[in-house]
Amino acid sequence: MDRPARHNLGQEKPPGLRVWHRKGFPVKRSQQSHQERRGTARSATYAGIEVTRALLGDGLSARRARLMADDMLSLAQAAALAGKSRTALTARIHRGRCIGLANEGRGFRLPKWQFEAGFLPCVERLSSALGTSGGWALLAFLESPRGALGGATPRQAIEQGHLDRVLEIAACGE
Repeated sequence: MDRPARHNLGQEKPPGLRVWHRKGFPVKRSQQSHQERRGTARSATYAGIEVTRALLGDGLSARRARLMADDMLSLAQAAALAGKSRTALTARIHRGRCIGLANEGRGFRLPKWQFEAGFLPCVERLSSALGTSGGWALLAFLESPRGALGGATPRQAIEQGHLDRVLEIAACGE
């Protein structure tokens, strides 16, 4: 059985072959990427700059609209409603015990409904289950309908007394 000739690093290298040195030893690698070798490479088509700007602009305008919605409070308003100082409320936001959305460098905006009876303790447990204290991530989870809840949002399910089911869904990443 004939064996293919091996490349001698002292000779001219064949096209399509790169030589790497790792810990002083030469290592041969094809110029194909790992994805190309496995057949999982993505096509090289990308969205144009106009499409990208439109998508990002839509997201930014949606965030701005959510920040200015009627159910959102400033940090000072939320502190007065909760009976806490702004500093204490900011600390709760950073620890994932309260949902606070960064307001483009002007403090936080907070959903008013989280200060209704019994909801704040749920936020801390939810933050732990999701593994994040990020306000936008928590709000997106709470306000997005879930098939596992029959199309209801996790916020609606919590208000109906189904906190344990919501925590299960959050922990599973559903």
